[in-house]
Amino acid sequence: MSQLACVLYLSIENKPFSETSLDLLVSSAQTTNKSHGITGFLYYKQRHFFQYIEGTPDKINDLLDNLKKDTRHKILEFVQDNTLNDRRFPNWDMGDLKTNQLMQIKFEDLIIENLLWKKTYKNTNLPINDANLWKLVDKLAFFRNKGHFS
Repeated sequence: MSQLACVLYLSIENKPFSETSLDLLVSSAQTTNKSHGITGFLYYKQRHFFQYIEGTPDKINDLLDNLKKDTRHKILEFVQDNTLNDRRFPNWDMGDLKTNQLMQIKFEDLIIENLLWKKTYKNTNLPINDANLWKLVDKLAFFRNKGHFS
C-alpha cells in the first residue's frame, strides 16, 4: 500500500452557504487538516463543492467518513486513489479557490463536469476511466506549485 492516498469529490449543499460561512469552513478545514497532515483544496460554485484532499490512507479515510456524515452537504460522486506517490499540493493545508482565478477555474470546471458525467453514466456499459480526472488534478497542481495561483 502507498504511503499516501487522495480523494476527489463533488457534493451539493443541503443549506445555503454565505461567503462568511464558506470562509469559516475553509479556516476550520485548514486548522484541522494541518494537524492531520492533510493537504488539498476546496472550490465552491453554484451550490456545489469540489474538493481534493491528500494524506495518509488512514487520515483520508477518516476525513472521508466525516465528510459523508456532514449534513451540510451530500456527496454526489467521489474518486479515491490509494497509490499516490507524491503530494500534488504539499504546501496547501486547504486552499480556497476563487472564481477570479480564471485558468484554475477552467481546470476545476472540467473536473466537475467529469465527476458529474461519471455519476450519471456509472451504471451503464460506458467505459469510465478515472485517469483523466487525475491528469486534470495534476495539471492544476503543476500550475499551483509554479506560483501561478495563490
